Amino acid sequence: MSQGKEVTVTIATRQEQGGQSSDYKQTFEGQCFQMGETLYLRYNEDKDTQVTFKFAADGTVMLTRKKKNGQRLQLVFDGTKSVKTNQYHTPYGIIRITTETSRLEFEKKDGEFAGSLAVDYALSQQGNRVGNYKLRLQFES
Repeated sequence: MSQGKEVTVTIATRQEQGGQSSDYKQTFEGQCFQMGETLYLRYNEDKDTQVTFKFAADGTVMLTRKKKNGQRLQLVFDGTKSVKTNQYHTPYGIIRITTETSRLEFEKKDGEFAGSLAVDYALSQQGNRVGNYKLRLQFES
């Protein structure tokens, strides 16, 4: 693993569920590092929750959100708009959810630990649409 670089992460989300929408925006201090051709971005959402974005060379983005109590959500996004099956580990067991990515744009500034991500996606559980989501992320050292 290469040496990480301290970065400022700004994340904004819009969630639409059941005819209602909510917005969230927050800034965090985090770390960005490169392993081979894969870029990782990690920050703590709070004292019990760690968030990691993995930007793979093939354009796939994996979001992992882990809590100290063992709860773990992992979502995979890709630009092919395909449906990906994911797992949400809860204290009550594993819930299988699917993501359908309708927009995925990742831009990294050459030679820098800085970039942006835009993802629009839908979540479904057992074939039922849970909601539509928009995620916007910016990071810079």
